[in-house]
Amino acid sequence: MKNMPITHQLTPIKKNILIFIKKHKQNLIMFGLPIFFGILVVICWQIYQAGGITKAFSSPEKVAENEVKQTLKQVSNLILLPQGEMPTIATVTDISLLPKQPFFQQAQNGDKVLMYTGAQKAYLYRPSLNKLIEVAPLQVNAPE
Repeated sequence: MKNMPITHQLTPIKKNILIFIKKHKQNLIMFGLPIFFGILVVICWQIYQAGGITKAFSSPEKVAENEVKQTLKQVSNLILLPQGEMPTIATVTDISLLPKQPFFQQAQNGDKVLMYTGAQKAYLYRPSLNKLIEVAPLQVNAPE
C-alpha cells in the first residue's frame, strides 16, 4: 500500500479537484492571482483609510492627544466649552471607586470627566450615547 500512487489513496472528490486543477491551471493563475491581489489591495486600502496603519505606529502620547481632541470636538458640539484652557480628561473605569457625590450618581464605566480648573467647571460625558450626563461647578481644594 505504501508503493501505491497518491491518486489511489485519494477520495473521488479529491481526485476530481486535482484533475480540475491540472486541466485549468493556466486559467486559475491568469484569473485567480489578479483577483487575489485585487482583494488584498482593497483590504489594505480600507485599513489605511480607517487609520489603522498610522495608529499602529503612533506613539502613545500622539494617540492620547488625538483622543482628547476627538472628545473635545464631540462635547463642543453639545455645549459651549470654556475657551483658552485645556481640560484634564479622565475616563471612568470603575464606578465603585467614585466618590458618592451627586455629580457621579449617573456615571457609568467608559464615561469621560472633563475638568476645567480655570473656569471651575466639570462635565460628565457619555461617548456611547454622545450625551452630556452632568455639568457642575468644580471645586478645587488648594494643597495645604
